[in-house]
Amino acid sequence: LPPASVMYITNALESIFFGVIFTLILPMGKWGRDLASKAGAVPPSLKFHLLNCLPVSVISALLVSLPVCLINILQARSHIPAELAPPLIPMFLGSWAKLLLPTAIVSYVISLLISPIVVKAVGLNIPSKRPPNIPEGN
Repeated sequence: LPPASVMYITNALESIFFGVIFTLILPMGKWGRDLASKAGAVPPSLKFHLLNCLPVSVISALLVSLPVCLINILQARSHIPAELAPPLIPMFLGSWAKLLLPTAIVSYVISLLISPIVVKAVGLNIPSKRPPNIPEGN
């Protein structure tokens, strides 16, 4: 494979790896449901999907792009002669800063596309008959 193809595949695998790790560690799904609930949004409404996807996409964009970008910068620096290589931190932060907004937007759009499928798969697509902020059993 050409070097660019290998880099794209490697980046995709790194993103999936770090995404799964952060999703297992952080309760982003709960944070999304809490945010939607506080705004009075219930599944399967559009408002619910728009709010539920925010924590997952923004936090994932930040946390997943950080190690993936760092790995890429470290690989790039390894091919630059030491006397010509720029300092690591400015090189990394400059590259990562450029990635944050596009990564967050792409992550949010993908979350919006996938969220209705997941909500339907787990059976949350049936509108609730109780007000959104009243616990079940009351």
